[in-house]
Amino acid sequence: MNFRINNIVCLSSLLGLCLVMACVKDKNFDTPESDCESDLTANYTIGDLKALYVDELIQIQEDWVIEGYVVSSDLAGNFFGTLHIQDNLIDPTQGLQLEIDLRDSHLFYEVGAKVLIKTKGLYLGMSRGAIKLGGVFSAFGNPAVGRLPAAVVGQHLFNSCNPLGSPQPKKVGVNELEDSMISTLVQFANMEILSTELGLTYAVKEEETIRTLTNCEDLELELLNSGYSDFQANLLPEGNGAITGF
Repeated sequence: MNFRINNIVCLSSLLGLCLVMACVKDKNFDTPESDCESDLTANYTIGDLKALYVDELIQIQEDWVIEGYVVSSDLAGNFFGTLHIQDNLIDPTQGLQLEIDLRDSHLFYEVGAKVLIKTKGLYLGMSRGAIKLGGVFSAFGNPAVGRLPAAVVGQHLFNSCNPLGSPQPKKVGVNELEDSMISTLVQFANMEILSTELGLTYAVKEEETIRTLTNCEDLELELLNSGYSDFQANLLPEGNGAITGF
Protein backbone atom coordinates (compact mmCIF):
# COMPACT_ATOMS: atom_id res chain seq x y z
CA MET A 1 0.00 0.00 0.00
CA ASN A 2 1.22 3.52 -0.63
CA PHE A 3 0.38 6.08 2.02
CA ARG A 4 0.86 9.75 1.40
CA ILE A 5 1.10 12.38 4.16
CA ASN A 6 -0.50 15.75 4.13
CA ASN A 7 -2.97 17.07 6.57
CA ILE A 8 -4.34 14.15 4.92
CA VAL A 9 -1.71 11.56 3.93
CA CYS A 10 -2.46 9.71 0.75
CA LEU A 11 -2.44 6.08 -0.17
CA SER A 12 -2.81 6.08 -3.96
CA SER A 13 -4.30 2.97 -5.55
CA LEU A 14 -4.71 -0.01 -3.36
CA LEU A 15 -1.13 0.78 -3.20
CA GLY A 16 -1.90 4.20 -1.87
CA LEU A 17 -3.36 5.72 1.32
CA CYS A 18 -3.69 8.94 3.30
CA LEU A 19 -3.19 9.77 6.96
CA VAL A 20 -5.52 12.27 8.54
CA MET A 21 -3.45 14.67 10.65
CA ALA A 22 -4.08 17.91 12.51
CA CYS A 23 -4.92 20.85 10.27
CA VAL A 24 -2.89 24.06 10.32
CA LYS A 25 -5.27 27.01 10.15
CA ASP A 26 -2.89 29.92 9.67
CA LYS A 27 -1.34 30.24 6.21
CA ASN A 28 -1.30 34.05 6.29
CA PHE A 29 -4.23 34.44 3.95
CA ASP A 30 -7.99 34.54 4.23
CA THR A 31 -10.18 31.83 2.78
CA PRO A 32 -12.01 33.35 -0.20
CA GLU A 33 -15.76 33.20 -0.36
CA SER A 34 -16.90 30.58 -2.84
CA ASP A 35 -20.20 30.24 -4.66
CA CYS A 36 -22.25 27.10 -4.40
CA GLU A 37 -24.35 25.39 -7.03
CA SER A 38 -27.96 24.59 -6.14
CA ASP A 39 -29.34 23.78 -9.60
CA LEU A 40 -27.15 20.78 -10.49
CA THR A 41 -28.41 17.30 -9.69
CA ALA A 42 -26.38 14.11 -9.94
CA ASN A 43 -27.59 11.70 -12.65
CA TYR A 44 -24.72 9.22 -12.52
CA THR A 45 -22.67 7.63 -9.74
CA ILE A 46 -18.94 7.37 -9.13
CA GLY A 47 -19.30 3.58 -9.36
CA ASP A 48 -21.08 3.81 -12.72
CA LEU A 49 -18.37 6.09 -14.05
CA LYS A 50 -15.48 3.89 -12.90
CA ALA A 51 -17.16 0.85 -14.47
CA LEU A 52 -16.75 2.48 -17.89
CA TYR A 53 -12.98 2.10 -17.80
CA VAL A 54 -11.81 -1.04 -19.61
CA ASP A 55 -8.05 -1.02 -20.25
CA GLU A 56 -7.88 2.21 -22.27
CA LEU A 57 -8.33 5.95 -21.93
CA ILE A 58 -11.79 7.25 -22.82
CA GLN A 59 -13.25 10.72 -23.26
CA ILE A 60 -16.72 11.11 -21.80
CA GLN A 61 -19.23 12.55 -24.27
CA GLU A 62 -22.41 12.33 -22.17
CA ASP A 63 -23.86 15.12 -20.00
CA TRP A 64 -23.44 13.23 -16.75
CA VAL A 65 -23.14 14.80 -13.32
CA ILE A 66 -21.62 12.86 -10.44
CA GLU A 67 -21.45 13.90 -6.80
CA GLY A 68 -19.15 13.08 -3.92
CA TYR A 69 -17.47 14.35 -0.78
CA VAL A 70 -13.92 15.71 -0.63
CA VAL A 71 -11.57 13.64 1.56
CA SER A 72 -8.16 15.09 0.59
CA SER A 73 -6.40 18.41 1.14
CA ASP A 74 -3.29 20.03 -0.34
CA LEU A 75 -2.86 22.29 2.71
CA ALA A 76 0.38 20.67 3.94
CA GLY A 77 1.89 20.31 0.47
CA ASN A 78 1.83 16.52 0.33
CA PHE A 79 -0.76 16.52 -2.43
CA PHE A 80 -0.31 18.39 -5.66
CA GLY A 81 -2.83 18.54 -8.47
CA THR A 82 -5.22 15.90 -7.13
CA LEU A 83 -8.55 15.86 -5.35
CA HIS A 84 -10.01 12.67 -3.89
CA ILE A 85 -13.76 12.28 -3.44
CA GLN A 86 -15.97 9.46 -2.13
CA ASP A 87 -19.66 8.77 -2.67
CA ASN A 88 -20.83 9.04 0.97
CA LEU A 89 -19.57 10.75 4.12
CA ILE A 90 -20.12 7.54 6.11
CA ASP A 91 -19.55 4.00 4.83
CA PRO A 92 -18.55 4.96 1.26
CA THR A 93 -18.68 2.34 -1.46
CA GLN A 94 -16.56 4.06 -4.16
CA GLY A 95 -13.96 6.80 -4.48
CA LEU A 96 -12.41 8.72 -7.37
CA GLN A 97 -9.27 10.75 -8.03
CA LEU A 98 -9.75 14.02 -9.88
CA GLU A 99 -6.69 15.60 -11.54
CA ILE A 100 -6.73 19.42 -11.38
CA ASP A 101 -4.00 22.00 -11.97
CA LEU A 102 -5.22 24.24 -9.16
CA ARG A 103 -2.94 25.38 -6.35
CA ASP A 104 -4.36 25.69 -2.83
CA SER A 105 -7.44 23.76 -3.87
CA HIS A 106 -8.30 23.29 -0.16
CA LEU A 107 -9.40 26.93 -0.12
CA PHE A 108 -12.14 26.18 -2.65
CA TYR A 109 -12.94 22.50 -2.02
CA GLU A 110 -12.67 21.75 1.68
CA VAL A 111 -12.52 18.33 3.31
CA GLY A 112 -16.13 17.26 3.89
CA ALA A 113 -17.54 19.48 1.15
CA LYS A 114 -20.08 17.94 -1.21
CA VAL A 115 -19.06 18.60 -4.80
CA LEU A 116 -20.63 17.98 -8.20
CA ILE A 117 -18.67 17.20 -11.36
CA LYS A 118 -19.84 17.71 -14.92
CA THR A 119 -18.08 14.89 -16.74
CA LYS A 120 -18.71 15.77 -20.40
CA GLY A 121 -15.37 16.32 -22.15
CA LEU A 122 -13.29 14.89 -19.30
CA TYR A 123 -11.01 11.86 -19.67
CA LEU A 124 -11.17 8.67 -17.64
CA GLY A 125 -8.11 6.47 -17.21
CA MET A 126 -6.00 4.54 -14.75
CA SER A 127 -2.57 5.04 -13.18
CA ARG A 128 -0.93 3.04 -10.37
CA GLY A 129 -4.16 1.08 -10.03
CA ALA A 130 -6.30 4.17 -9.36
CA ILE A 131 -9.11 5.33 -11.65
CA LYS A 132 -8.57 9.00 -12.51
CA LEU A 133 -10.72 11.71 -14.06
CA GLY A 134 -9.30 14.88 -15.59
CA GLY A 135 -7.80 16.42 -18.69
CA VAL A 136 -5.39 14.78 -21.12
CA PHE A 137 -1.68 14.92 -21.88
CA SER A 138 0.74 12.93 -24.02
CA ALA A 139 3.13 10.52 -22.29
CA PHE A 140 5.76 9.26 -24.74
CA GLY A 141 3.29 9.72 -27.56
CA ASN A 142 0.44 8.01 -25.72
CA PRO A 143 -2.53 9.99 -24.33
CA ALA A 144 -3.12 9.73 -20.59
CA VAL A 145 -5.21 11.44 -17.92
CA GLY A 146 -3.61 14.72 -16.88
CA ARG A 147 -4.45 17.73 -14.75
CA LEU A 148 -7.46 19.76 -15.80
CA PRO A 149 -6.20 23.32 -16.48
CA ALA A 150 -7.05 25.80 -13.70
CA ALA A 151 -8.93 28.01 -16.17
CA VAL A 152 -11.53 25.30 -16.83
CA VAL A 153 -11.75 23.61 -13.40
CA GLY A 154 -14.71 25.85 -12.55
CA GLN A 155 -16.56 24.65 -15.65
CA HIS A 156 -16.58 21.07 -14.37
CA LEU A 157 -16.21 21.13 -10.56
CA PHE A 158 -18.80 22.80 -8.33
CA ASN A 159 -19.45 23.08 -4.61
CA SER A 160 -22.98 22.12 -3.65
CA CYS A 161 -24.90 24.26 -1.17
CA ASN A 162 -24.90 21.46 1.42
CA PRO A 163 -23.28 22.27 4.77
CA LEU A 164 -19.75 20.97 5.36
CA GLY A 165 -19.70 17.38 6.61
CA SER A 166 -17.23 15.13 8.44
CA PRO A 167 -16.09 12.05 6.50
CA GLN A 168 -15.94 8.98 8.74
CA PRO A 169 -13.28 6.35 7.94
CA LYS A 170 -14.24 2.70 7.55
CA LYS A 171 -12.31 0.44 9.92
CA VAL A 172 -10.65 -2.39 7.98
CA GLY A 173 -7.76 -4.81 8.29
CA VAL A 174 -4.73 -4.58 6.01
CA ASN A 175 -5.71 -7.89 4.42
CA GLU A 176 -9.30 -6.65 3.84
CA LEU A 177 -8.48 -3.89 1.38
CA GLU A 178 -10.34 -3.94 -1.94
CA ASP A 179 -10.06 -1.92 -5.15
CA SER A 180 -13.40 -0.22 -4.43
CA MET A 181 -11.78 1.41 -1.36
CA ILE A 182 -9.29 3.41 -3.43
CA SER A 183 -9.77 7.15 -2.73
CA THR A 184 -12.10 6.44 0.22
CA LEU A 185 -11.20 6.97 3.87
CA VAL A 186 -10.24 3.78 5.72
CA GLN A 187 -8.69 3.23 9.14
CA PHE A 188 -6.24 0.58 10.28
CA ALA A 189 -5.64 -0.29 13.94
CA ASN A 190 -2.32 -1.17 15.60
CA MET A 191 0.04 0.20 12.95
CA GLU A 192 3.59 1.48 13.51
CA ILE A 193 6.65 2.57 11.58
CA LEU A 194 9.03 -0.26 10.69
CA SER A 195 11.72 -0.37 13.39
CA THR A 196 14.58 -0.06 10.88
CA GLU A 197 13.14 3.26 9.67
CA LEU A 198 12.66 4.94 13.05
CA GLY A 199 14.79 8.06 13.32
CA LEU A 200 14.33 8.90 9.63
CA THR A 201 12.40 11.89 8.36
CA TYR A 202 9.06 11.54 6.62
CA ALA A 203 10.72 12.19 3.28
CA VAL A 204 14.02 13.04 1.67
CA LYS A 205 14.04 16.73 0.73
CA GLU A 206 12.53 17.35 -2.72
CA GLU A 207 12.10 13.61 -3.35
CA GLU A 208 9.03 11.39 -3.27
CA THR A 209 9.86 8.94 -0.49
CA ILE A 210 8.40 5.63 0.65
CA ARG A 211 8.38 4.71 4.34
CA THR A 212 6.93 1.49 5.73
CA LEU A 213 4.10 0.83 8.18
CA THR A 214 3.61 -2.58 9.76
CA ASN A 215 1.31 -4.29 12.28
CA CYS A 216 1.59 -7.12 14.79
CA GLU A 217 0.96 -9.66 12.03
CA ASP A 218 3.90 -8.29 10.03
CA LEU A 219 1.58 -7.04 7.29
CA GLU A 220 3.00 -3.91 5.68
CA LEU A 221 1.76 -0.73 3.99
CA GLU A 222 3.94 1.72 2.09
CA LEU A 223 3.73 5.32 3.29
CA LEU A 224 4.33 7.61 0.31
CA ASN A 225 5.40 11.16 1.24
CA SER A 226 6.36 14.21 -0.77
CA GLY A 227 9.77 15.78 -0.29
CA TYR A 228 8.08 19.15 -0.73
CA SER A 229 5.55 18.72 2.10
CA ASP A 230 5.52 20.99 5.14
CA PHE A 231 6.41 18.07 7.42
CA GLN A 232 9.10 16.57 5.17
CA ALA A 233 11.90 17.11 7.73
CA ASN A 234 9.91 15.86 10.76
CA LEU A 235 11.05 12.57 12.28
CA LEU A 236 8.79 9.56 11.88
CA PRO A 237 6.81 8.89 15.08
CA GLU A 238 7.45 6.02 17.47
CA GLY A 239 4.68 3.97 19.02
CA ASN A 240 1.66 2.04 17.84
CA GLY A 241 -1.86 3.18 17.00
CA ALA A 242 -4.59 3.71 14.45
CA ILE A 243 -3.97 5.34 11.09
CA THR A 244 -6.55 6.79 8.72
CA GLY A 245 -6.01 7.22 5.01
CA PHE A 246 -7.16 6.41 1.48
